[in-house]
Amino acid sequence: MTNSDPLDILMIIILAAIPIILVRRALKRRKIPPFSSEDQRIGEIGMELYRRLNVKSPPKMVVFWNDPPLNKSVSLLPYRSSWPDYCFIQPNLFGPSTIELAKCMKERLEPEEWRPLMAASLIFKAKKGKMVVRYTFTRFLLPEILAVVAVLVFFETALLLPELHITVGMFTAVAAVLLFGVLFFGLSSLGGCIKKMLLMADVQAAELVGKEALLHTLRKIDDLGLGDLERLKGSGLKARFRRWHRPSVPERIENLLTPKLTT
Repeated sequence: MTNSDPLDILMIIILAAIPIILVRRALKRRKIPPFSSEDQRIGEIGMELYRRLNVKSPPKMVVFWNDPPLNKSVSLLPYRSSWPDYCFIQPNLFGPSTIELAKCMKERLEPEEWRPLMAASLIFKAKKGKMVVRYTFTRFLLPEILAVVAVLVFFETALLLPELHITVGMFTAVAAVLLFGVLFFGLSSLGGCIKKMLLMADVQAAELVGKEALLHTLRKIDDLGLGDLERLKGSGLKARFRRWHRPSVPERIENLLTPKLTT
């Protein structure tokens, strides 16, 4: 036995425990609750939409009604479903796939009225992966690489031209402004991209299930006057920040009536 043996054994135990913990958490989180005939119909609609979109459908889908965190929308993407006007459809390795809906919307819509919302969510989900890869490269990696090159050029200039009297403080300030400026630009662009993709998904969902069906559902949700959605309608700074990555219901309706984002 060497001195490293106990540490090796501990690492093996930790690595073996991680998948067990993840599986137990998944099973606990995805424990199938009792569901009504309306929930069952929503699940059937989800499977129908999978087939209409030529996506391999899961063997079964169940509905989960989620409480929004602290009654506020804090998630960036609609795949942590606390948004009353969106759905989150997620495959599950440990049981039936799930349709996650905001609990405040339970019994507020008929099962068929969920169809256009689920269509938009599925279309967004299908395009999300490509969007993330493209924008990670064009808005994060490439600009950061160019910023690093600019910093290196600036540093080389300082070495070759000492008469410019570029101090360490000046160099650090320029480097920080470039690098953090590019990072801020990337994050801002990502939010705008998410919003654009959500609006594009609405237009394509309208083509799939009918524009009037989606407009009817959105107008019905808007008429409910839910606090989470009403906070998006203001003209103040907070409301504008909330709409940075997420369209309000009126914006979704306007986009369907005068679509500008179709590709």
